[in-house]
Amino acid sequence: KSLSKVAVIGGKYLKIIQYIHEIAGAFGTAMAHVAASSGKNSQVMIWARDKEAVKSINEKRSNPKFCPEKKLAEIITATTDPEEALRNADLVMGCLPTQITPKFLESVKSFYPLEAPFLSCSKGLF
Repeated sequence: KSLSKVAVIGGKYLKIIQYIHEIAGAFGTAMAHVAASSGKNSQVMIWARDKEAVKSINEKRSNPKFCPEKKLAEIITATTDPEEALRNADLVMGCLPTQITPKFLESVKSFYPLEAPFLSCSKGLF
């Protein structure tokens, strides 16, 4: 099935709180690239808290901290707003450490698109 929007949510666990830091990490960026490379998606959006990473992804087509040498596809965009990232998503790829996935889902439950499957790309033990 072709998807019109894939939201990629990923990150690095910083503290035992519900906030996520450096969401546009290497793994999330790589998964966005995989989603864009399939040829079946018309939009791939990354949610990142790092405003400079978002600006670079949108303007220079690269993630300077984690994948500076990789040019990202034109269909990949980024936002600092989790609600915007999830709005109208057909699929959500969660590139989060396993331990924070439940807290992330709890934090977005009021605007998570219920029709969109959550594809866990998580790593780690919980």
